[in-house]
Amino acid sequence: MFWPILGFIGSVVAGIIVALIYQHKQKEKITNYLINILTKKGYKVSVSKTKQHDYIIESDKKLYLVKLIMANNRNEIVMANAQRWYLNAMRDSTKASKNIRIVSEIVPLVTYDVTSNKELVKVFLIYPGAGKIVKYVNESEIIFVTPKINCWNYKVINYGDIEEHFDEL
Repeated sequence: MFWPILGFIGSVVAGIIVALIYQHKQKEKITNYLINILTKKGYKVSVSKTKQHDYIIESDKKLYLVKLIMANNRNEIVMANAQRWYLNAMRDSTKASKNIRIVSEIVPLVTYDVTSNKELVKVFLIYPGAGKIVKYVNESEIIFVTPKINCWNYKVINYGDIEEHFDEL
């Protein structure tokens, strides 16, 4: 009776370790990509030590605070208001799943207040990239979010759009 329980516990621990290693590798890949792409464009990229944001990107005139949000291309991000996002798992291109998750990771950066001599830009980086990102304007109107659109006091960009559209933020 003891050995099956021990085997089960060992499997769970091994699964957690593998998940943590995978998550660390993904973060390392994203960091290296940001450094390679953005330093070529003249930006200074550093990893943040705070929980409010994951990266600090600086240019001569702007300071970007970047928070990483995990969502794949089969997800739709719905911005209900400045602090409330929903992540819908899309069953196909037109139907949202009933499995909706509140994206609580945005709140620390949205509410974070910092003073800087440079223009401050809060950015949510969606990795690897959401299929759709929509913002409610009012009860009956939505818009599709692009890097050019200012959503309350922040910007949103998919990981795959960084090289082409980061300068638009």
